[in-house]
Amino acid sequence: MGKIHILPKKVISKVAAGEVIESPASIVKELIENSIDAKAKRIEIKVEGGGIKKIEVTDNGEGMDEKDILKCFKRYTTSKIKNVEDLFSIKSLGFRGEALFSICSVSKTTIQSRHKSQLHGIKLELQDGKIKNKGYTGMPIGTRLTIEYLFYNIPARKKFLKKEETEYRHVLNVVISNILSFPKISFSLYKGNKMTFNFTKNQSREERIKILFGIETYNNLIPIKYKDEKYKIEGYISNPQSAVFYKNQYIFVNNRHIKNKTIENTIKNSYGTLISFKMYPQIFAFFTLPSEFIDVNVHPQKYEINFLKSEEVETFIKYAVEKTLSNTELTFKYKFKDDTYNFLADKLSSKITPWSVKKELKNDILQIGRLYLITEHENKLLFIDQHAAHEKILYNQFVREYKKQIKNTIRLETPKIIELSYVESEVLETNLKFFKKLGFRIQKFGKATYKVNRAPEIFNGINIENIIKETLNDIKAEKKPNNLNKSSLKTISYLACRTAVKANEYLTSEERKKLVKKVLKDKNTTYTCPHGRPVMVEISLKELDKIFYRH
Repeated sequence: MGKIHILPKKVISKVAAGEVIESPASIVKELIENSIDAKAKRIEIKVEGGGIKKIEVTDNGEGMDEKDILKCFKRYTTSKIKNVEDLFSIKSLGFRGEALFSICSVSKTTIQSRHKSQLHGIKLELQDGKIKNKGYTGMPIGTRLTIEYLFYNIPARKKFLKKEETEYRHVLNVVISNILSFPKISFSLYKGNKMTFNFTKNQSREERIKILFGIETYNNLIPIKYKDEKYKIEGYISNPQSAVFYKNQYIFVNNRHIKNKTIENTIKNSYGTLISFKMYPQIFAFFTLPSEFIDVNVHPQKYEINFLKSEEVETFIKYAVEKTLSNTELTFKYKFKDDTYNFLADKLSSKITPWSVKKELKNDILQIGRLYLITEHENKLLFIDQHAAHEKILYNQFVREYKKQIKNTIRLETPKIIELSYVESEVLETNLKFFKKLGFRIQKFGKATYKVNRAPEIFNGINIENIIKETLNDIKAEKKPNNLNKSSLKTISYLACRTAVKANEYLTSEERKKLVKKVLKDKNTTYTCPHGRPVMVEISLKELDKIFYRH
């Protein structure tokens, strides 16, 4: 008896759906693309429970008549292509005829649509991809899809979804990418009954970038615009000084948001030594090329594409970026935000945990490369990483304060107003309780603007906005559910890292002494920084004797 058998249709539909639909964000992506292909000028997205409980997308596009609505949810039905040749010249965002079929297979779906030729709309209620109810409804021209109880019929798949806050952030990123790509379309997003944002049509990309990512981000961007007989690129790349440790990159090809490491690496490599290999330029790049030069039929989710002549594309991008950078004034501009030169000694001698050292260091402490401190102690040569050392000291201090729930805070003489991107705002809202527990007092001051009234005493004189923003981006990049009980120590490590003295930061003789004293005092708890890197390396006289052949 043979072992191979044909799968039942019900199983096939669930397997196929898993390739296209893996999360609420993938549903939102597919539905928005359908709306855009239907020539919608206004798209409204409503999300409940991170999209797990409910997603509703409404547009004012062309709509569907009764014949089309009865076909649209069936597999391999599409209005975008008709033959094999069309696959090699795709101009629409959707084309595979799988998305709606997949969505209906793993959710309870309601489709409402009205074509301009009809006086009323058609309403279908589906479950497991089958029509349960059909009727007529009054509605304007356009389409509304309501998706409820995602993966209710595949519990094994549902358990792999993230927490609601995390899933909502992924939805938010999908909506943001479309807002950037289609400035002539109006977008509104609701989280439950609360509007997250509303973008009117015909806003420029510049305006939308300012609103979504903040004026400071926009002011650090360099316009890029170049074309040849085949390719065209326009948009923005960041100046080297504003490169970041996380990827804030939006890349589009023919208005399709894609994830392509070739383009990402080519742009980054074009900066050469202008940025550290650990950092990334911020990118908002829009490429235009003939549709027959790309293959978007690579993966059902359509994020991946292949270029007909990838080396030619890389050469074009490299030249465009290098030319843009060479024609731009890139001198680093130092912004005097803190009086760190004299304040650092006080920062290292925190009032919260007094630094008392009985034995003075008699030897001078050298600073090498503005990163490593070298000194002699107990007949040993000590090498100390100044950033890792201060980071671990602060980390230990924050942990102690956090566990004791001691809020040694100071009221800011002038409250700090912080402007965040919408994604950063969402992360902050989720983590407000933790920041409050640590001693911050943060109030909402607008849609994505916050006011900081109090801060931990340890942050006195430090740029609080930078600390909060960089910490939020670190948390966001972690891509894990925000369970504060489990992630608080990691969050504290972010705070310590952002607050500590940096590599390439000059320390005075007094500051070096204070830091080394503190390291030696807490030696047993400062072997490594919170990320596992060594704080201090010591070489004994015996080891030195071996190096110089004195043994």
